[in-house]
Amino acid sequence: MFVADINAHNWTSLYTHIHPDNSSRNNLKSATDWEPSPFAADVTLSYSNYQESGDTITVDITSSDSNEGSTWTFTMKEDTPDLWYIDRLTTTRSAVSPIIQ
Repeated sequence: MFVADINAHNWTSLYTHIHPDNSSRNNLKSATDWEPSPFAADVTLSYSNYQESGDTITVDITSSDSNEGSTWTFTMKEDTPDLWYIDRLTTTRSAVSPIIQ
């Protein structure tokens, strides 16, 4: 859903995917909080090579801009049974990693 919100340019919804206990959540509520951003408004992201291990999910992100591509690692945290949020998000794009800490 996080990637879907990025593709829909729902910048003000992105924070809702962050675990309520994470201190970054309150700092990422407005669209401008995501700038500088690894998400360009004129590209579409897709993911592949989904791998899950415990509370960590790793995916390869491909952009419709052929010059962009990276691996993102989501560390998830369960809030209530079967309700998971992002607790940390890192990327191989070192200039913007971590995205959520």
